[in-house]
Amino acid sequence: MATLTPECEDVYADVRSDASETDWAWLKYEDNNTIGVGGSGTGGAAALAQNFSDDECGFGYIRVITGDAESKRAKFVFVAWTGDNA
Repeated sequence: MATLTPECEDVYADVRSDASETDWAWLKYEDNNTIGVGGSGTGGAAALAQNFSDDECGFGYIRVITGDAESKRAKFVFVAWTGDNA
């Protein structure tokens, strides 16, 4: 079972925070037993997808704002990525 670096919890909390502009996080394997932060930022799914590569596995977490003019809600999407050559 892989372990998460302490920074993983911080970036996860940042994506979940309504006070933060950060809307995605990319967590990837640093070695066979450790998952670390590969990146985070704004730009949604398109920005997250720029981190995907054919030779690695990782996990994405995205905040999406949905609703109408009177009711906005945050929803969260978890992405499991496995490149074709991983």
